[in-house]
Amino acid sequence: MKFRKNDEVIVTTGQYKGRMGKIIKTDEKANKVWIKDINIVTKHNKPTQGQDGKITKFEAPIDASNIAVLVKKATKTSVAVYSKIGYSFNKDGKKIRINKRTKKEY
Repeated sequence: MKFRKNDEVIVTTGQYKGRMGKIIKTDEKANKVWIKDINIVTKHNKPTQGQDGKITKFEAPIDASNIAVLVKKATKTSVAVYSKIGYSFNKDGKKIRINKRTKKEY
């Protein structure tokens, strides 16, 4: 997966299109990411003998293909700029992440 924890991302498709946030968790096998304050779901827990019933809210995962790395945040006069991430090798042969739009190291 090309995304890592604490990357600033923007949602490119779906219900939350255009919303920005930080990645708080990733799942490489399922290709999912959790983004802070995006895709919040509510779970209602029934009361049991030992516990009270409660309502909890938490972030649900989003597929990694529906997000892109944020290059520049939006302001009043400009639009947010985002790009996909690719891989390349530097001169030492080490694998690095690059911004596909600018071809610079991320």
